[in-house]
Amino acid sequence: TGGVTVQLKNFQLSAVKSLFEAMEKPARDIILKSPTGSGKTIILTYFMHQYVQSYCHTVFVWLTPGKGNLEEQSKEKMDKYIHAAQTKLLSDVMTGGFEENDNCFINWEKLTKKGNNALKDSERTNFLEHIEHALNAGLHFIVIVDESHQNDTVKADEIIQYFHTDKIIRCSATPKSIKNAEIIEIPEADVIAEGLIKKILVINEDFPQQVEMENATSYLLEQAYAKQRKIRAEFLSARKDINPLIVVQIPNKLQDDVERWFETQGVTYENGQLAVWLSDMHENLEGIEEINAPSVAVIIKQAVATGWDCPRAAILVKLRDNMDETFEIQTIGRIRRMPEAHH
Repeated sequence: TGGVTVQLKNFQLSAVKSLFEAMEKPARDIILKSPTGSGKTIILTYFMHQYVQSYCHTVFVWLTPGKGNLEEQSKEKMDKYIHAAQTKLLSDVMTGGFEENDNCFINWEKLTKKGNNALKDSERTNFLEHIEHALNAGLHFIVIVDESHQNDTVKADEIIQYFHTDKIIRCSATPKSIKNAEIIEIPEADVIAEGLIKKILVINEDFPQQVEMENATSYLLEQAYAKQRKIRAEFLSARKDINPLIVVQIPNKLQDDVERWFETQGVTYENGQLAVWLSDMHENLEGIEEINAPSVAVIIKQAVATGWDCPRAAILVKLRDNMDETFEIQTIGRIRRMPEAHH
């Protein structure tokens, strides 16, 4: 078997050990509650890798929610962390079926929803036949439900049933509670102590008590841009070429105002300094996660609430309000990672 390229931190190894222990317990559902930035994918892929070495006839099925190509990102990470891991996407399963030691990364919404990027009825039958074929061949499935706070729909559970699994690992920073589940919780303090995420987030630093509403947008963007340049300068003086990123979360109607404000600062789509990630508009997203990428700001609505991994993101400007708590925690999690995984 291939080697592992990444050195796990102590708390990550202990989470792997807890996962092994939970597999031996009677509970069907195992909940892995891990803060954003704690290396959940490293923990799970390492566990999967170790598990198939000890238990033959295993197939892991990793289900992700729909948006943002999370299944591809997760597969790429496993390929990067663990050499010689047998990884597949849905398309690979559709052509070659399931095989022992497979790690299959599947966007569960493709299996459930009607419409353009969903499975056709004939494909669905084909998919179910692959499962049946695998079960008849004595393989057994372990299902991982990633970002499970989004996956608690009846539809996702319906798919899980096809696999006849007796173990489901659900992971999220904000999990839903499930009766009789075995819970593994990674302490946030451990993740901070290892330097993977920031120690503290400062909210509205030195702001006046009130900001005139009509100027609120420009005021907040001004503060953010000033802070961005300050952090950038600090990094440079520590000889680090890290370009901190501002994440601007907007309601529908503010996009033009935000773009215009940045334009007055010479930050535009054309010169690569402004990025946007909306359902119908993508600009300058290629390589945006690199620590010295040119963009200083990205405009989003909510795409980034799940699974987006950009350690240079440092400042969040929230022009969108009335979000529920799960969404808030997920969004703030986006600016908690450390650019080089240490303080």
